[in-house]
Order: sequence, then structure tokens, then C-alpha cells
Amino acid sequence: MTKNNILILTLLASLLLISRIVIPQSVPEALETLERFEKKNNLQGQCHVRAHQIGISAFEKFGARTFALCNEKCGGGCYHGAIGAFTEKFGAEKIDEALKTACQDSDIKDQCWHGVGHGILAWHNYELFNALKSCENTADDDWHKEECWRGVFMENVVGTFASHRPPDSFKYLSEADPSFPCTTVPAKYKNACWQFVVFRLGALYGDNFKKIADGCRKVPFPYNQACFSSVKSNAAKKL
Repeated sequence: MTKNNILILTLLASLLLISRIVIPQSVPEALETLERFEKKNNLQGQCHVRAHQIGISAFEKFGARTFALCNEKCGGGCYHGAIGAFTEKFGAEKIDEALKTACQDSDIKDQCWHGVGHGILAWHNYELFNALKSCENTADDDWHKEECWRGVFMENVVGTFASHRPPDSFKYLSEADPSFPCTTVPAKYKNACWQFVVFRLGALYGDNFKKIADGCRKVPFPYNQACFSSVKSNAAKKL
């Protein structure tokens, strides 16, 4: 299956599921269906990104109640989308309200802060360093600050809120250098940034695992280990 066919297939599936989110119990049902669909069709990685959209759509319908409807399926993508939608709507200054509502359960607090990072970047119109600074100003400890940074860097690559993304926001991505901006950001951000280079490589090269592996070789140690591990896992699922 080609990259374009995969994207079209998962987009259609997620749009169908989103259209069915009309009552609260349809949120976990949609996530269950999406996860089964990914496993059945070997669509590694698509479940998480599409679950973001389910979280966003559910938040638009059910508000803060969505945080109790999401679950860990698809890597917690529903949480990421919902908390990101909250942050984009109300901004970083109301993040305490969001966290009191969404993140009291310690099992999902990391997921919440990751989602905050997605939403903060969208709220800042994809101005990367403004969003990273907001994470520093709002996170309750260093661990959750790091989770927030991860959400920012992931959002920069995958564009969950792409419909809101201004044209000049792509200045923090480069086709010529998939490692950018990780090669230029201050040292404190590098760990969070390098984790999502493999997402960028996948977006550029699809199923060309040789090119993706070549890209991983340019990632400095020890960050390249996660990159290679992801490539091996995805390649094995295509066999």
C-alpha cells in the first residue's frame, strides 16, 4: 500500500468515526474501532494521530467531560487532542483550569501535559519558541515541562491543528534537513525535539525505510536509538 493510499484510508476512517461521535459513549467506541482498524491494516502510527482528531471533535461537543471519556488507546491520542483543543481555545493562562479538570488522575497526567504542548503551539500560531516558553511558565515540575515540550515538537511535525496553521509556520521544518530544528534549538530542548525526527522522516519518505534509516544515522547518540527502533518496528509490520 502506498503512502498516499494509507493517508486516504486512515483519513476516511477517522472522518467516519468522528461523524458518529454524537453521544458520550461513542468516544471510547470510536477509539476501540480506530485501534482495531490500525492493527488489521498494519497502519503503524496512524491510530495516534487520528485519535487526536477524535479528542478535538469530542471536546467541541462535550467540553471538559471529554477528559473522562478518552482512554489510553492509540497512545492516548484522544487526551492529546482534547487538552490541546482546550488550550487552543482558552490559552495558556487558563491551563490551571484545564489541568484541574483533566489531569487529577495521575495515570493520565503525563498525557495531559503532552496534549497541552500540542494546544499551546497552535495557540501561539505555531511560533515554536513562544510555545516552548509557555511550557516553562505553566508546567508544575520539570518532568511535565519536558512532556509539554514533547507535545510542542510533535505538533510542529504532525500538525494536529493544521486547519489553523498559518503559512509561515512551516519555517520550523525543512525538507532539505529533516533534523531541523533539533540541530539548532538550545540544549535543554534537544531531548524532546529529537524524539520526533522519525515522524518527520516518515512524513517525507513514507515506506522508504532505507531513506528513513539513513536519516536516523544523522541523529546524534543516544537519540538515534529510538529512531532506529521505530524504523525496525514499522518495517517489520510491513513484512
